[in-house]
Amino acid sequence: MQEDYQRFCAQQPRQLSPAQRAAIEQLAHEIPALWSAPTTTPAQRKEIVRQLIHRIIVQVHGHSEHITLTIEWIGGSMTQHQAIRPVAKWEQLSYYPQLCQRIRTLAATKLTAAEIAQQLNQQGFRPPKHCTRFERPSVLELMQRLGIYQRRPKGIDKEPLAANEWWLPDLARQLAIPNTTLYAWVRRGWVKARQQQTSPYRLIVWADSAELGRLNQFRQSSLSDRMRQQWLEKELLQPH
Repeated sequence: MQEDYQRFCAQQPRQLSPAQRAAIEQLAHEIPALWSAPTTTPAQRKEIVRQLIHRIIVQVHGHSEHITLTIEWIGGSMTQHQAIRPVAKWEQLSYYPQLCQRIRTLAATKLTAAEIAQQLNQQGFRPPKHCTRFERPSVLELMQRLGIYQRRPKGIDKEPLAANEWWLPDLARQLAIPNTTLYAWVRRGWVKARQQQTSPYRLIVWADSAELGRLNQFRQSSLSDRMRQQWLEKELLQPH
């Protein structure tokens, strides 16, 4: 019976003395300072986690950005925490319908994309991926997805266009080419254009019916043909 009792005692958890319990509690209070100390290495922080946490269970709420973390601590206790994870798509945001409606409402008040971004940030909306706040490009991207066209900046319609002049985006749309392509043609001197003298200093491109025909043919030619044509035109202009 004494042997059975000794075996039973050996299998029981060891009881801590008051001094040992006080020492453990003191160490527990020092863990945050140890974790934040500049001398603590990443490997040592991993070891601290192994000493404290048994496992972490992550539960994603559908496909949204919301997750629930269940932490099982060494010793048997459990705690739950809510967190936000980055998502890849707009549609994965739990507030995507509210966000779309808010952007439509703000766009209807004639706010610019930058002003809409400021409003969204103040109201607590966040874009997907690892972005923490809305910026003008992210608002323009979402407005394009929603089919909302931003109004032109103030002053762009105050300057009348002369005969056969086009705003660069309008001519690009007429030629069925990207704005960046037409802008590159202007920079290379392949298209005649001028810049507004006042803000927002947009490009105004000249193109009559004959020039439109030339640009349509030009659009279908290769880059080498365009470079060769530009070189020939320069040669003809030089005195001999």
